[in-house]
Amino acid sequence: MRNGRYNSVRSARPGFSILELLVVAGILVLLLGLAALGLRGLIGSSERSLAENQLRVALTGARDAAIRTDGGDAAAVFFFENGKTTVIACERVGVLVDDERIGENNDEQGFRADREVFVPVPNVEPVTLPAGWTVRGFAPPGSIHFAGDDSRFHGWYDSTGSIPDGVELPGAWVFPETSFLDPDDATGEEGWKRQTFAVRFEGQTGRLATGDARPFLVVSPSGNEEYHEVEPFGTYHLHDADNTGQFVRRLLANRNIHLNADSETTDLHRLIGSRSSDTVLCRPVMELALMDEAVLARGVGARRLNPATRSLYADEVTPTIDLALFPNGTDLQGVVTLVNTWITGNINGTQTPGVAPFEPYEARIFTLTRSLGQAQEVLP
Repeated sequence: MRNGRYNSVRSARPGFSILELLVVAGILVLLLGLAALGLRGLIGSSERSLAENQLRVALTGARDAAIRTDGGDAAAVFFFENGKTTVIACERVGVLVDDERIGENNDEQGFRADREVFVPVPNVEPVTLPAGWTVRGFAPPGSIHFAGDDSRFHGWYDSTGSIPDGVELPGAWVFPETSFLDPDDATGEEGWKRQTFAVRFEGQTGRLATGDARPFLVVSPSGNEEYHEVEPFGTYHLHDADNTGQFVRRLLANRNIHLNADSETTDLHRLIGSRSSDTVLCRPVMELALMDEAVLARGVGARRLNPATRSLYADEVTPTIDLALFPNGTDLQGVVTLVNTWITGNINGTQTPGVAPFEPYEARIFTLTRSLGQAQEVLP
């Protein structure tokens, strides 16, 4: 009996109550949540560091290319496609007297624009930032053309639906609008939709080029097979060239394609002019902003990113801000103001009246040093 009593007492030991189990489960869930937040923060910090490092590598690569050239300038040109920002080192190969009239209402008395032509530097690999990370360039006041100028085919960031028509902005942070083309276009003349920015370096010295801020053309054949089968694209096959630089130099030197009596423009202009879908109109900038595009979207009050473009843009055909992502009543000018405020609001210590970012400031702004062309962060 003694042993029986002893065994009975031991078997009667109380277990955990439901309340205790719930408390333990709650603590575990809390710890897992904190761990997940910490891991997400660690991943975000790692991607941020990688994005900044890749940006610096790209700028250094373009500067090194400028130093190695025989005298022509080089540039780090920014592209965006499939949710990723890519920076391509390009070099100057010549000048094209563009066929578009520059003047009020494209008046016949207006003058033609001399467009420098850049191509990717051979044997220099493009640098791609982590997925979702984007770069914007600051367009100073007066550098953006507007639809009201009737400058659709030669103005920088004009008539695109990403800048308000006829609104004189004090400056704007512009996006690399390089992948917006109609895949069914059979003309090859929608190049005016493709516009971007670059950091330009002087040839041989590698210094930041500050003396000429005019837009230039960057040859970047699109993947559209439709128009590449028609003339003159079907004859010259620029998109299949093994060495784009040599090919474009030959085009610029070929006097036979400078004249075309059957058209308002020449075959040369159709191939590499500002209308060509195989070129991008680009302008040098002095300031860059690096950010996570999804964080920017939350910061300016967007519900999400557009799933097709993975940005604030509406579709892949024409660069137009997707206003459906924003609360009812938000217009284009409001979005542009929100983006500018979110990127720079904490830098200058002020906020635009009535416009408050919804997320903490997380953009990083860089200026370029003139002597070495290096990115120097502007701290709050």
